[in-house]
Amino acid sequence: MTLDELRQFTADQIKDMKFDLALSTKADYERMIRAVGDDFVAYLRSAPNSTFYKRKAALLWHLRFLLVESITSIEEAEAQGETNIGWRLDQARVYANLVKSVAAETRKESRSQKGKSKKVGLKALSKTGDFRERLVAAAGKAGIIGILVLSIAGVRPAEIAKGLALKASGEHLLEIHINGVKHTQTTGHERRAQRHDARRWSLTAKLLTLVKKAGGTLRFSRSTDSLREDIKSAAERAKLPLTISPYTLRHLFSAD
Repeated sequence: MTLDELRQFTADQIKDMKFDLALSTKADYERMIRAVGDDFVAYLRSAPNSTFYKRKAALLWHLRFLLVESITSIEEAEAQGETNIGWRLDQARVYANLVKSVAAETRKESRSQKGKSKKVGLKALSKTGDFRERLVAAAGKAGIIGILVLSIAGVRPAEIAKGLALKASGEHLLEIHINGVKHTQTTGHERRAQRHDARRWSLTAKLLTLVKKAGGTLRFSRSTDSLREDIKSAAERAKLPLTISPYTLRHLFSAD
């Protein structure tokens, strides 16, 4: 990295540090700030933050602090007319590379932990049978189609809000045509379709019946807030955890 690139990278890291401070507890960061300039290794080993992920976050914050300090020392040296700043630049580059490395590992660890927690949560919900069937049985008239679509197709709530088409195909097939909301020129699809056999699952048969009653084609949309409330109300009536959300159904679809 050149000095200008290091300055820009450091400015971005300062923004992230301020963002972290806004999200984290004051006590956590007071401990981190006290550790800066002292034995940070001892601080990490004492584990004031209980989880490995939080300790990594603390390390990342500390490395960002050191990077900021090294850039400040370069600017002070330049202001004093010092020309031999090569070693200072090398030091700043080391801190910048460490920040990149730890940040990448932290994101990877975060995704891994989130994935594990989702699996544990879904497994707990499924101990007493398929909770999706209980949700549908307890759903109100306004919310049943949304819960069925989420259960069967695992679509994003925003895709339901955008509107999708349900079509009966023959006696047993249900087509779900989705307008994607998360796509680019190289990834994802602007439009995609799913086909489901109603003979394989009672919920698919139930949704296909509703589509046939509507004349064989049904355009459906519902806001993300309404979907959340539909599921919450159904969960309450079915005596299921109120933490179930539209994305719980999407995650279970992905896990199946």
